[in-house]
Amino acid sequence: MMSLFLSSAKAQEDKISYEPGVSVNYKIKSRWSANTSLGARLTTLEDAGTVTEFFELSQFFTYHWLSNVKLSAGYKYRYRDPFEEEEYLYEHRLTQQISWAHSNLNQRYASRLRVDERWQNDNYRWRFRYRFSLDAPLSGEELNPKEFYAMASNELLYTTGKTTDASLDNRLTAGVGYLLAQRNKLEFNFQWRSNDLFSNLNHVPFLQFNYYIQL
Repeated sequence: MMSLFLSSAKAQEDKISYEPGVSVNYKIKSRWSANTSLGARLTTLEDAGTVTEFFELSQFFTYHWLSNVKLSAGYKYRYRDPFEEEEYLYEHRLTQQISWAHSNLNQRYASRLRVDERWQNDNYRWRFRYRFSLDAPLSGEELNPKEFYAMASNELLYTTGKTTDASLDNRLTAGVGYLLAQRNKLEFNFQWRSNDLFSNLNHVPFLQFNYYIQL
């Protein structure tokens, strides 16, 4: 069923994007932690093969305010179209967020409110985001090393700016993860992005592959 869904999504948009990434988390102090991540996006076009859309590097710092509430701020640098012989394209992004979570039996529910300030060459935009997610082990009451878990999320994104028309997007994600060891895990997600919901609606499918390391 998943292969049929991917095929229909690719046929609808004539493209599918892949986002591999690696993320390293490490503790700084008792209530402070940091995250450094590298990522990229490759897109397969029906008439042009596979192209690299960007490489990116991000750094986040998190304050563990309460047992289930975290405050975070970070910076992301994105280098767009790295192999194109055109004008150098870049993006700087500042992010502030609050996230909270709670558990019920073997399921974990989490919410995240995030604000992005994005500079793309001469274009400046604000983006306001809310994401709800849940995850649960696929075997047993607790997740142990060498076991799989399932996850799903939905995120709404509102974007506005002086030179950009306001838009509302939606990102629906479902996937599976594998806990390699107590601190390291792999995640494989399928994400369906619906862009510009009330004006020029279009859909883009994504496959995401992430490796998380906890030091």
